[in-house]
Amino acid sequence: VLVEPMLPAPFVEAVVGIHRDPVFGHVCTFGLGGVSIELFKDVSRRLLPLTPASARAMIAETRCHELLKGYRGQPPFDIDALVDTLVKLSDFVAGHAGHIEELEINPLAVRPQGQGVVALDAVLSYQGTEPSTW
Repeated sequence: VLVEPMLPAPFVEAVVGIHRDPVFGHVCTFGLGGVSIELFKDVSRRLLPLTPASARAMIAETRCHELLKGYRGQPPFDIDALVDTLVKLSDFVAGHAGHIEELEINPLAVRPQGQGVVALDAVLSYQGTEPSTW
């Protein structure tokens, strides 16, 4: 049995996914996460590698951005930590491009400004050697 603490509110559920496209290579998807991704289909996409500027632009293209800035009495959320996470995931996948087929974090909880992000669920699909040998 694994017992973990609940993540206290408030936070915004986001999704970050990177998959290998057979034509374009690795593509990053960002948007509103949790069950909302299927309902609202509010996503933005970029080819890897991401820079801080391209990650910030991805976020700004979504309606999720309005929630992240602080909406209807909610605090502003940690967009800087989200940008940093997108760039670091991009760098990780680029460094293991021959192995990673797909990486998805859904939901990625974006906490209030200065409190960072927390991956609540993640999946990594790879080919070839075991990740422990990378």
